[in-house]
Amino acid sequence: MIKEVVYVEHHSNILEHWLKKKYKNRDLITLDYHLDLNHISEKKISQIEKDKDICCHEQVHPLDFNCSYHSGNFLYVAKKMGILNKIIWVQPSIAELNCCSELKFKKLMMNLYNISPKEILSVRRVNGVINASLYGIDVTICTLDELKIKSNKLLLDIDLDFFVSGKQWRRLMNPFVVLDKLEDFLKKNNLTLDTMSICYSSREGYYPVDLRYYGKILNFIGKRKEGIVWFCCKLIYNIDLCVKENNMERRKKLLKGLSYFLQLSEDSELLLKLDLLSKKSSEVFKGIVCDKKNVFFHHLNIKTYALSLYVRSIKLSKDEIDVLRSNMETHLLSGGDLFLLGLFYQETDALAESINLYKESCKRGYICSEIFERIGIAYYDLGSFEESEKALQVALKLDSSNAKSILFMGLINQRRLQFDKSIQFYLRYIKIHPSFPLVYKYLSFCYLQMHNYDLSRIYNLKYLYLIKIMTEKLIP
Repeated sequence: MIKEVVYVEHHSNILEHWLKKKYKNRDLITLDYHLDLNHISEKKISQIEKDKDICCHEQVHPLDFNCSYHSGNFLYVAKKMGILNKIIWVQPSIAELNCCSELKFKKLMMNLYNISPKEILSVRRVNGVINASLYGIDVTICTLDELKIKSNKLLLDIDLDFFVSGKQWRRLMNPFVVLDKLEDFLKKNNLTLDTMSICYSSREGYYPVDLRYYGKILNFIGKRKEGIVWFCCKLIYNIDLCVKENNMERRKKLLKGLSYFLQLSEDSELLLKLDLLSKKSSEVFKGIVCDKKNVFFHHLNIKTYALSLYVRSIKLSKDEIDVLRSNMETHLLSGGDLFLLGLFYQETDALAESINLYKESCKRGYICSEIFERIGIAYYDLGSFEESEKALQVALKLDSSNAKSILFMGLINQRRLQFDKSIQFYLRYIKIHPSFPLVYKYLSFCYLQMHNYDLSRIYNLKYLYLIKIMTEKLIP
């Protein structure tokens, strides 16, 4: 039923495996909370094909999205390389949290670069299934219950963030139910898969470390449900349910049994889960951050990884981030780790502190367009427009297609009443992101101030047109 199972830490890793297998024109079923189909330039794709060394183009830090390809666009690269044909994006079954409606999917498309309004209007929903074209790629969006496909060339890809939602990591799906449904689907359609890939997405902070055992559960698709690992996974899942149901007495008994059985196993991930169940998660995460000899997490850039998990799962205030930072040996942190710390401070509106961390990150060699973009935005929010402009100019020297930097350069010039310069930046932004409504509103305002009423009216109508596509109600 499934010839091989491949585990990867983040999604961009799987492309290398598909290339080694020389897969061509495969249909892909992807269970994922996100659609990893962002656009990148043809030039960058040709560089990857020419070098035949994906590692040199891949992100080296969880937040480095200035590289050629990453976990957010690997499907686009795979399609352009001829690996993929059609993409079936399977969404969680909870209606309010999936994109299985025209309106929600159109809003998602609005946030993608280089998507035209024509493609947004092409979205159709029939019997609960969305069909659309993204960058000329046929995409179907459905839940597991509506999954239908007959193909002899099929790949299955599961990102474990499919099972959780947002920063609070709300659990969406029962892994055992998903396992059963996938088995039924494969049996009914008599399908054999060459490869099933399972992606953890923990390094980027999209998936909690204490649920990594879901990956082990899914490895049993099409296999006999027996052995210590299967039994321990069942025990762990029931222990998690006890916490949810506040049944502490049963949890205590199950935890004792789990401790006994895990003595027979050397599975490091399950042992970590036992540690998390036995202590407060904050204590474990702090231990990981401070433990330089932690073997299991050594390959994950542990300080970034643990800090990301810690902050996302508990949602710290600025004071709490200060405490966590004081527990870390800051002088040993990499530039990328300082960049991550800066993002956390910026999210809590501690803008001056975030700017200092970004600058220190650059001094330690972590230089990319996004850092200077972030510095520019922080200065803009502080009202320091000259400093903001300097930083954004550096960002654009490093990456001339940095859309946010282009947009904020337009906003700075608009505040200075230099409307002709603003217009140049806004028009440049539209070439990258033609479906972003507000930029047309800004253009309309600038032309109005320049007394060019015809162009002001045209861009205002474009703004209203895109808002109509998003809301479907504002304009009859």
